[in-house]
Amino acid sequence: MKYSIVDCATYIVKKFKDDQKEILELKLEKILYFAEAYYMVYRNRTSLFWERWLVKPYGPMNLEVHNRFKNGGLPIDKESVDYTNIKHLPKSIRKFLDTIYDVYKDTPTSELVELTHVPSSPWSRIAKNMTGIELAENNTKYISKKETKKWILEYFH
Repeated sequence: MKYSIVDCATYIVKKFKDDQKEILELKLEKILYFAEAYYMVYRNRTSLFWERWLVKPYGPMNLEVHNRFKNGGLPIDKESVDYTNIKHLPKSIRKFLDTIYDVYKDTPTSELVELTHVPSSPWSRIAKNMTGIELAENNTKYISKKETKKWILEYFH
């Protein structure tokens, strides 16, 4: 089964709110990217989310998450987020996201970006053939979920 990336993002934001920690949209994007990658590996699935990942200057970006949580580079305004839909996430997914949160909550955003930029990553393999302008503009180059799963298996095991 696949889940809404916005609902999962909202769940992660709530975790940061409950722990009284700030989170940038960029960090949220990277946590979700790694959540899906590990979900595909450890649950042997093809994806966690319906939505796809674009190749952008700071790594994988999901347009739905970006549009919902962008705050001009400032931390997400956790008080203005509607948390009602997270109750629809199954307990198994919430527990999985709890584990991902625990692993990455204290990792600096810059380190998460660096991880997505290692030369063997799916992002790097696409981005190396693009100029900075092409990355920043409204490109429609997507990262293969199959390649992400393969990369996690090779790079992190």
